[in-house]
Amino acid sequence: MKKIILILLSILFSISLLTVSAANDSAVITINGSTSTICDGLAFVEVNANSQDGVKNIKGQINYDKSVLAIFGVEVSDNLHNWDFSVDTSKAGVISFNGTAKAHDPIDSDRLLFKVTFIVHGSLEKTTVVSSSNVTAEITEIEIITTTVVTNQEEIDYAEENGLPVPDPITEKVEEQVEKKRNITFENGSHSIKVVKPVSKNCYLKNIEVENGTLSPVFNKLTNAYKVTINDKEELKINYTKEDEKSVVVIQDEVNNQIIITVTAEDGSNNSYVLTIIRQPNYNHTDPDANVEDPTLPINPGTIDGENDNHLASINNTRTLIIIALVIVSFIGIGVGGSLIYKGSRE
Repeated sequence: MKKIILILLSILFSISLLTVSAANDSAVITINGSTSTICDGLAFVEVNANSQDGVKNIKGQINYDKSVLAIFGVEVSDNLHNWDFSVDTSKAGVISFNGTAKAHDPIDSDRLLFKVTFIVHGSLEKTTVVSSSNVTAEITEIEIITTTVVTNQEEIDYAEENGLPVPDPITEKVEEQVEKKRNITFENGSHSIKVVKPVSKNCYLKNIEVENGTLSPVFNKLTNAYKVTINDKEELKINYTKEDEKSVVVIQDEVNNQIIITVTAEDGSNNSYVLTIIRQPNYNHTDPDANVEDPTLPINPGTIDGENDNHLASINNTRTLIIIALVIVSFIGIGVGGSLIYKGSRE
């Protein structure tokens, strides 16, 4: 009977006790970068992984709207120099990635995986989203199997067989480590990018033409000051063409033989052209070289800005005040082109 009890006791102590390391599936993908960009511009995003499990491999994909974004380039993070990490962009709308650590370099905190540069195409204002999906990692956990054994079992058996006093069993716990693999899934991340239409900065005219007169020098959009010579009996008509139809043109009335044309771009920047009007008796605009200018007439088209090599009209303070007052009665150019007509002398 005692032998049976000892056998049962040995079996009881020999039951394996299984302990598995606690799993912490706190794993997340975060995506951040440009929050807004313009049509035909660039957008940038960074893809990061964070895991408390210390993963040594990772795979998944990043999704984007191929009707709005196109891949310009991908740069794998320098933080992964101990990893074999690859990125596949061959399928439009999807960036697939896969990596395995070559050395003991687990992802156990926030880690930058790669950066993506997108080209934004299309002309519509909208918000587009870049997101992750199916990001997983295989982790290895250690199972510790604990077994309790009777170390003096032979002595017990001998005593029972020979009718000797049976000693008490002496037990000992034996541990064995066993590797176990399992997959974890990362929480998906997403990032929104607002696409807006670009605002034009163009505040230039494409051309200025004078009917029945001569414009000098030859028009150049970067030259701001000109001389207009016309017969004092002729009607002055100035035609212009805007380089950008979104710009607004304001022509100020003639003051002291000067007309100022101001072009304001869509973004608010502006640029002015100053025309100094020279009215000469018997002036022939069809053959300007045959005319002799009256030296008493104001012919100074302005001064030269040496730093920018631009012709800038010189206007004294009194003239400036008069011009500001006349802005109220300015002519506003509508559409792509426009014109201004003066008849006779404007003294």
